[in-house]
Amino acid sequence: MGVEDALKKSEEKAKEIKSKLVELQRQLEQVEKLISGLKDKAAETINGRREILDAIKDKGPKLQWLVVAAGSTGAIVVAAAVAYVCYSQRRS
Repeated sequence: MGVEDALKKSEEKAKEIKSKLVELQRQLEQVEKLISGLKDKAAETINGRREILDAIKDKGPKLQWLVVAAGSTGAIVVAAAVAYVCYSQRRS
C-alpha cells in the first residue's frame, strides 16, 4: 500500500507540475507578444524621428523661418490674451 500511495502522490504532483508548466508557457507567449509589440513601436518611433530629422535637413532655412513665424505668432497671441485678461479684470 505504501508504494501505491507514493505512486498516486507522484502522479498528482506530476499533473500539478504539468498544469503549472502549461500556464507558464501561456504567460511566456503573452510576454513575448508584448515584447514584440513594444519593439515594433520603438522601431516606428525611431523611424518617425529619422523621417522628421530628414525633413528638417531637407527644408533647411525654409523650415526655420516657418518655425520662427509660428513662434512669433504664438507669442503675440499669448501677449494679447494676457493683456485682455488684465484689462478685463481692471474694468470689473
